Amino acid sequence: MLSLPYWLIRLLPMWQHICPKCRRIIKVNSHKCAHCGNKFRGLAIKIPPVFFHSYEALGKFVHKYVFPRVSSKIRDFLTKYFTIFFADNFASGTTSAWDITEAGFTVVTLHPFQGNYCGQSIAPASSFARVFKNGTLPLSPIMYHRAYYYFDPSAMPTSGSFNEIVFCGTYDSTTGSSGNAVRAALQGDGAGNVFWTLDYDINSVETIVNENTASNPSSGVWTCVEIVRDLTNQIAELWANNIQKVLVTGLSQVNNSDSIFDGIEFNGNSSSATVWVADVVASDRYNGPIPTNVPMTYGDGLTSYTC
Repeated sequence: MLSLPYWLIRLLPMWQHICPKCRRIIKVNSHKCAHCGNKFRGLAIKIPPVFFHSYEALGKFVHKYVFPRVSSKIRDFLTKYFTIFFADNFASGTTSAWDITEAGFTVVTLHPFQGNYCGQSIAPASSFARVFKNGTLPLSPIMYHRAYYYFDPSAMPTSGSFNEIVFCGTYDSTTGSSGNAVRAALQGDGAGNVFWTLDYDINSVETIVNENTASNPSSGVWTCVEIVRDLTNQIAELWANNIQKVLVTGLSQVNNSDSIFDGIEFNGNSSSATVWVADVVASDRYNGPIPTNVPMTYGDGLTSYTC
């Protein structure tokens, strides 16, 4: 059980509700399970939320449900427990939250993940189209970077053996995005297989590490991608939809992270490639996918609110 102050507990749900038969989460006051169809009398079974036992789960919940509904003062208090360095879902319809916008990156209404907008990156062959937070995030030895990506079929790496589409990165601004950095990528083997790939640079020396077995991720769907550049534990890691794809340990990384980019950094295909980007978060703890359909009953801080 985590040790949390009273003021924080007041902002959190006290219970989740589960079906008596299949034990999956259901809506508050429901008498029929949407998962297994079980009908029951009385109330669903109440259990304590999992995030009372996990900072990672706590961070995911607060990022999604608490931060948008509390004052800046309370958000400042929350950062003592997990720090969000940056978050943008392009809800403004612009890239104004970012420091640099390259040609080819725009905000559009096509394929919105949540809300009305998402970022669109269109990169010609062997080129790029990114947005950057460049040197304006707090210097941190550990930086998690999560974003949702929607890959057009043109962004699948198909042009020759071990061709890459690189699209998401965390780095140190003093040496740039290819000096001391960690990046997510897709790599094809020329035989129809596509691998999740982790690229990392140490003093401008690049190393590329593929997942052990090709996942062959799909185009045309939103995928939660997360990377971490961790100098404290000297690891680099890549997840897709909450599944660890690549873990590299025993590194000798230098220079704390203060920057991220999203959008295509390198298009190794022979023609233009397109990806869409949404719900970007940089923080000091694992973010993971945004929770959906998680009914909650809240404490005093958010009375009677249900997700």
